[in-house]
Amino acid sequence: MSKAEEYAERLAEHEREKAKKAEVFKPNDVLADSRTKRTVYVPEIDRLVEYVPLSLKDLEEINKAKTDHERAIRTLWKMLSKANSEWTLERVEALPLEVAVAIIRRVSPPLTST
Repeated sequence: MSKAEEYAERLAEHEREKAKKAEVFKPNDVLADSRTKRTVYVPEIDRLVEYVPLSLKDLEEINKAKTDHERAIRTLWKMLSKANSEWTLERVEALPLEVAVAIIRRVSPPLTST
């Protein structure tokens, strides 16, 4: 068996073990978590930022955007405004670019497997 085949088999075994330990996907657990306000520290602006993760329903509003730029603004707005109604679309649009980018990087970390 080659090294690549050996690693592939070990990876497959690891995935099988993870699947055995995984919990069943339950609507109430997931939905409760998706409505929970979260707080993240954004070191670039030395502030705590409150947000709520997006839901599929939020895509309805976000998809009104005509450009990728507008889509990014609407995405940030939805996440912030779900946590604090003072965040209007106009206020998010007025954020300095570096502030908006720093927040987006912290509230939208890449998906990773555990």
